Amino acid sequence: MPFQTEVKRGISIEIYQFKIYDIVSDETLISKRWGTEAGIQSVCGRKLDETKHLVDPSVVDMAGLTEKGYMPEVN
Repeated sequence: MPFQTEVKRGISIEIYQFKIYDIVSDETLISKRWGTEAGIQSVCGRKLDETKHLVDPSVVDMAGLTEKGYMPEVN
């Protein structure tokens, strides 16, 4: 998988906050989810590079997105 990176304790994946267009409000909003690069692309979002975090793969679903309200731990 291209978004996997080796870190001290094993395999981690990169996730990002992202912006996405909300048809209801007719505005571009920051999503309440985080996602992998592939997951963000699949929902036509735009990743925010400065928010990159390495996390355990178990925090994302098969679509490459976290649950709503997820916040990565700050080390």
